[in-house]
Amino acid sequence: MSVSLNNMEELLWSAMNNSSEVTPSLSSTFNSTTALTTALLSPARLTVSVQTVAAVGLVVCGIGSFANALVLAVLVRARRQFGSSAHTLIVNQSVADLTACVFAVIIYSPCLADH
Repeated sequence: MSVSLNNMEELLWSAMNNSSEVTPSLSSTFNSTTALTTALLSPARLTVSVQTVAAVGLVVCGIGSFANALVLAVLVRARRQFGSSAHTLIVNQSVADLTACVFAVIIYSPCLADH
């Protein structure tokens, strides 16, 4: 099915003309102003105490620190025993995760100490 460039251009312009004809009739409905809410929930329902956030953060980061330290210990021991360096990427990722968890624990600790 071959369509010439002129036919395509005519179809495009006819579509553009149709859309411009529809716009004025719809513009009158969009000109009214109403107050819309910007939040899905009221601000009272969105608040969580700093202590709750810090406690959950400390628990999650504490578990993450323990798990990453365990993974590192197993991989270091396996490397010493088997002499394989195939798990270098996993070791690097575990070190990065462990560092992030330790720093998060350091950041969350003052939040609980202040309150």
